[in-house]
Amino acid sequence: MPADNLCARYARLDAKSRHILQLCALSDETLNRRDLAALSRKSGWTDTHGKRLAKTGIGPIVTKLLGQRFLVQGSYSSVRVNPGVQDLAVQDSIRGDWFQTLSEVVVKGASGIYYPRDRPARDLRIAVLSRRSRHLSSAPAR
Repeated sequence: MPADNLCARYARLDAKSRHILQLCALSDETLNRRDLAALSRKSGWTDTHGKRLAKTGIGPIVTKLLGQRFLVQGSYSSVRVNPGVQDLAVQDSIRGDWFQTLSEVVVKGASGIYYPRDRPARDLRIAVLSRRSRHLSSAPAR
């Protein structure tokens, strides 16, 4: 996907879709719908009407994002973020002030989610971006 087209398409996504992509991008793992629901619940995210994402509501969103190639199919019923979208979704989580919360949830995992191995590359990326986002948020306004 050309970068300009990708950014424009991402910008048109609804908040629920962007939230799913941010979770997938920060986790850098394949996740199934149950995992996504657990991580979303643990993060405290709600839509503009105060509703949380339920596992049943995630299915249609994931299907749509797969069709639009924002997500790619993993093994069985799991998905992962398209590598071309990953940085865009992470940067969006920083701009939307969700990065710190989502990254903590992803690193700690949610109850019931088993991470079979450490993710040093993910953890390093989160550490670097955490420093950068704190620096940007504490910078004086111009």
